[in-house]
Amino acid sequence: MKGLMEDGVKMEEQEQMGRPLRDLIEIIHFTENVSTKIHTLFDETEIYRTVKEEFAKSRKYTINISLLTDDGTKLRVVETSITPKSLKAAEKVSGLQMQGYTIDLNKSRLYSQVVREGKTVQAYVSDVLKELFPRPMAYLISKVMDFTKRFMIMTPLERHGKIIGVIAMSSTSLAEVFIPSVESLAQHISNALELADEHAERERMEKKLRESEERYKGLTESITDVFFAMDKDLRYTYWNKASEKLTGTSAEDAIGKSLTEVFPDVKGT
Repeated sequence: MKGLMEDGVKMEEQEQMGRPLRDLIEIIHFTENVSTKIHTLFDETEIYRTVKEEFAKSRKYTINISLLTDDGTKLRVVETSITPKSLKAAEKVSGLQMQGYTIDLNKSRLYSQVVREGKTVQAYVSDVLKELFPRPMAYLISKVMDFTKRFMIMTPLERHGKIIGVIAMSSTSLAEVFIPSVESLAQHISNALELADEHAERERMEKKLRESEERYKGLTESITDVFFAMDKDLRYTYWNKASEKLTGTSAEDAIGKSLTEVFPDVKGT
């Protein structure tokens, strides 16, 4: 009997020792999956929404994405994976609108450390709430949202090297295990935002180029003189209607070809 009890204790100890490792593997796989999905997106709002939806589906972790206001004194919650039911319960006890709630950095030491010092901070969710709400209200919000025993990791969200907000993830497991993965996820979100910026810039440049080409085409088509353009390899890149009329060669047949290809007789003279 004693041997069975000792074996049971050893198994329980092994289970306790193995749990952090399993939690670590699980969070790594989860955040890698989220990161993969957002790197195919080129819209800021869609990036944030996809992160929120993936966390909501997990039912184990929650995430809040907050962005700095224009004056840099507050954070505005733009996405949260907290369930609508929990949000409504929190709104009922606080009388506040939780979605889009603004966090005053002058009142929150923890959030201020993240934004102004660039630190990754971990704390109990209840301690975070106590900085934002009066203690009785913070306790009620924590209780109705089932956050009394949850940990939170807050890390900076950057864009082109500048802190623009905070990623805050909560979990029932030990926060220390998750810090590298949360920081990595924040970096992937930052990368996705910067790629979205590059994509938007390319689209703007391509649009300007198309508009410029249309104006150029309109100008050259309006003149009655022969007008054509050639590239560095002396191949026609533009051929206006006056050129078509004079030579009897269409723009479709001329563009992309050399002088001797358009006018074979020139080669023989």
